[in-house]
Amino acid sequence: MARRVLRLASLIPVLLTAVAVGPDVVRPTDRPFLYRIEGATPSFLYGTVHLPDERALALPRSVRLALDRADVVVTEVLLDAASQQQAARAALLPADQKLSEILPPELHARTRAYLAARGLPIEAFEQQKVWAVAMQLTLLEYLPQLAMRPPLDLLLFRTAQQRGKRVDALETPAEQIALMDGIGTEGQLSMLRQTLGYLEAIGPGDPHPVERLLRTYLAGDGDALVSVSLEYADLEDPATRQFLDAAIHQRNARMAATIIEQLEARPDDAHFFAIGALHIPGPEGVQARLEKSGRTLTRLAGSDTP
Repeated sequence: MARRVLRLASLIPVLLTAVAVGPDVVRPTDRPFLYRIEGATPSFLYGTVHLPDERALALPRSVRLALDRADVVVTEVLLDAASQQQAARAALLPADQKLSEILPPELHARTRAYLAARGLPIEAFEQQKVWAVAMQLTLLEYLPQLAMRPPLDLLLFRTAQQRGKRVDALETPAEQIALMDGIGTEGQLSMLRQTLGYLEAIGPGDPHPVERLLRTYLAGDGDALVSVSLEYADLEDPATRQFLDAAIHQRNARMAATIIEQLEARPDDAHFFAIGALHIPGPEGVQARLEKSGRTLTRLAGSDTP
């Protein structure tokens, strides 16, 4: 699903007006999801997308300066090698299980056909959990880019380390994996069916859902981002509603609470919180939750000085 691009975010932790003005030129967006958290020592909240697309990696001036000012950079999870390896291992089935034994025949055939059309054998995914396969189907178009450049969150994390800044996290890989595993086998099968249904419906010349999400992200419209992210989710499906509640609403509450805790624990430090942009907007988003706690947030344009 498109929303899981923002979430893969970070897994695993996503997860999209910069436009290409020429074949080799990318202009940063002027509407980043960047907010100054007001205070004696201002901190920053930045909405990211978990993609390696060069349009997302073209950081606007305000984002670069906010990152420079930060004493500590906080991502959803730590993105060091150990955490990434932990997430990769957790996406695998137990040794005595195989994907072909879990997928119903019709779903297995559809998945095989979709992968084969892109030159990939389904056997390469045989040890992956169903939710991991669903997420990777959405991101197949970006696999070549991942070999050349890091996703936005990882870029921010590595930049912080290179500059000698402290790094921290709002969640652990185990918490994120538990969220995915927690929807159960039937929920994961529903996720895969919905993902395939949307991808199979893409017509010739239609933009890929990840591309549509990326463009919406770069346009800086939070409401539109939520709409695009949910457009092919079956909201009548109980498993989908359960997943959305856990993946979005419950995590929003947990992340906002942890942000407040970290700000209160180190009030003299400038924090740079980088989370999936889908977690920021809306009445239950992280922005609204921080404001309800008494914090004042000011959105910054790409050309602003933080």
